[in-house]
This record gives sequence, C-alpha cells and structure tokens, in this order.
Amino acid sequence: MASKKKILIIGIPMDLGAENLGVDAAPKALRTRGIVKKLQNPQIEIKDEGNLKISAREKIKAGKKNLKYLDEIVRVSEVTAKKVDSVISSKNKVLAIGGDHAISLGTISGASVALRGDLGVIYLDTHGDINTDKSTLSGNIHGMHVASVLGYGNEKLINVYKKGGKIKKENIILVGGNDFDNAEEIFIKKEKIKTFTIMDLLANGMNPL
Repeated sequence: MASKKKILIIGIPMDLGAENLGVDAAPKALRTRGIVKKLQNPQIEIKDEGNLKISAREKIKAGKKNLKYLDEIVRVSEVTAKKVDSVISSKNKVLAIGGDHAISLGTISGASVALRGDLGVIYLDTHGDINTDKSTLSGNIHGMHVASVLGYGNEKLINVYKKGGKIKKENIILVGGNDFDNAEEIFIKKEKIKTFTIMDLLANGMNPL
C-alpha cells in the first residue's frame, strides 16, 4: 500500500515587508478557522509545524529607507528557505502561510535549492513586486522579492540561502497584474517576463495559462 502524501504547514507571521499591519495574523486566523482539518483527506497527511519566530517591528530598527527591515527579513528568509529545502528534499510538500509577500523570498529560495533550480513560479498579484532598492518608491521589501529571486537588486536579498538568482526569468509568470510601477513595466518589458494582466484574465479567463 502506497504511503500517504504529506503536506507540512509552516506559518510565517511576518509584516515587516509591508506598511499595512495585520497580515501577520493570517496564520492564526486560518488555523482558528480549521484549515488543518479542512485539508485532511485519506490520501494526504497534514502536519502543522507551527510558526517561525519573527521579531516585532517595534523591537527592531527599520534601517535604510529604501530597504526597510532588511536584516530581519533576510534572517527570516534564511530560516524559511532551510525549512522548505528540508521538506521538499524529504519528498514532501510544504504550504507556507504568511504574512506579507516578502515570505516568498524564503519559500522560493528553499524550493530552488531543493529542486536544483528546476522550478517554475506562477505569481498571482495585482502588483509586480519586481522593484529593486534602486527603483522602489516605498522601501518596502514585499515589493522587491520577485526581482531578488531573479537575481536583481540588493545582494543580501539576492543571496538568501544560496548565492545568486533562484529562478530563470522564462520560468516565472506574473498573473493578475493591474498596478505596476513605471520601473516595473520597464523591467518586465526589457526582460520579457511573461505577464497576464487582470484585463487578460477578464477577457480570456485562465485558458492562456
């Protein structure tokens, strides 16, 4: 009899990459609403690994205006990447619950190492999150991590868990975009990043994907 597939849930209650507070409450909220029980079925074993420890923003310094909370975000990303790498390398799957979008820096980095760079990313967001420390208007890292995993921007972000970019630009698709910064539009066009905007989806649904 084949063994059950295992999915490990990891909570990453981080809000340091964004300005809007409250996103760190999502892991607790989803657990309270029974996400673990709802995902259980005879073919899949769900294991809740709890939350990673994140420093509260009021206890640390924001640092540079164009890279707010850089050091703590890098630390959390390293821990996240190591955990994701371990889970995938053990032939299991991981469900990471954030938190702001910057958690993707760690999850993608860990998956990339585990899969030796052989992975694709379907990124659903109204924003591109593909700014760098040079182009950002806000300094919020949750708007930079896509550029980082592609190998662009601040070196500390690029080199999380393993030196260099984590995915090839032809292996990422941006889906649902409706609010790209000018710098992001230039980057996407220059690097020929595949993009399906919200208007594309309204016109054609998910069929083109």
